[in-house]
This record gives sequence, structure tokens and C-alpha cells, in this order.
Amino acid sequence: MRFETAPPADLAILSRDERQRALGFRFEADRSRFAQSRLFVRYVLCGYLDLDPREVRFIAGPQGKPALAAGNPVSLAFNLSHCRSRAILAVAATGRIGIDAEDPTSFDDLEQLIHSAFAPDQAAAILALPDHDILPSFLRGWTRKEAVLKAIGTGFGIEPRTVRVPFSADGLWRIHVPGDPAILDLIDISHAGVVAALATDSPPAMLRFREFDLDAQP
Repeated sequence: MRFETAPPADLAILSRDERQRALGFRFEADRSRFAQSRLFVRYVLCGYLDLDPREVRFIAGPQGKPALAAGNPVSLAFNLSHCRSRAILAVAATGRIGIDAEDPTSFDDLEQLIHSAFAPDQAAAILALPDHDILPSFLRGWTRKEAVLKAIGTGFGIEPRTVRVPFSADGLWRIHVPGDPAILDLIDISHAGVVAALATDSPPAMLRFREFDLDAQP
């Protein structure tokens, strides 16, 4: 991963739909971060597609997951995650990809979240850990689970407790989602105080990551 320089803050590069979505945010900071994240995606992808960033076209999948529209010169898979002011983009030449990143912050309803996200035996195992290990283990499991669900394009349209992921400190795993024929590679990519995971059925050699500070000044 590496930090990108800030893309030009030219909202004219965005599509009409992207500009309207940006205007839908109540606070200026949220509008700016949304617009910067969309510009970031366009500027990264246009380098692979050999297009002007204005020419990159997107569609939304059945569950709203963005994808490149037909007619772009190259077919790529990509996925974006936000954490605080940071955006992390994963790009794959083939297959499906999902990425998730979370800030290790506290949750008022952590025990309820654990029970709602994990199968009973995994929830019990997390809650049996020493207090200082519960939140890190939950976040590792949560980001991995969300990365898997984003990769297959369902989001939480699938009951999250049916998707079993490990919550050990780090590693590389092979994951099968009930009802999906593919076996996904699941990779812990936590770094710099951010808990993050990537799921994909693309060969590792075809993966690229980019990271951008959404509060950076162009």
C-alpha cells in the first residue's frame, strides 16, 4: 500500500450522480470526503484503463456494489473502504474483490454486535477472551466478514452469522460462503493502527492496493 497525492479537487470530473450524492451530505467535511474518495477511485482506475478520469463509467450491482460499466477498455474488479479520513482501494485484474477497514474504537453495544455478527460458538469464544482482547478480536472478525460479503456482492443481504471467518491475529485463509461456488482468499492487511481485511478470488499477483488521506490538500 502507499499514500497517493491528493487528486485535483475538480468536482466537474465526477458524474452528475456522484455530485448529487455529495450534495446529499449534511456536513461539508462529509461532502468533501465523499467527493475526494470518488475522485481518488477515478484517478487510480483511469491509469489502468488509459482513460481521462471523466471517462471512467460505473454501474451498481444488485446490492449496490459499484463496478466498471461495460464499454470501458479493460475489465477490472475494485472495492473501496473508508476508515476515519483514510480511503483504501483494492484493484484486481480478474475475479471479485472486497475490502474493509475499521478504526479500533470502542462500541457501547459491543456484546450485542458480537452476538449479531458471529455464530453462537464464535461469539462465546470471543466473549470468553480477556477484556483487552475482545475488541481487537471482534474487529478482526468483523472486517474479514465484511470483506468476504463485499467480495461476493451481497453485503449483509446474507445472514452474517452464517459466514465463518477466523479472528486470530493475522494470516491468510481460504473461505467458502454458503451458497456461493467460489473459494475466496482472505488476507489480513491491518496496518498503521487500522484493522483491515481483503477477500478475493483473484490470483494474488493480480492485486494492487492504493491508500489516500481524504483530508489531504491538493
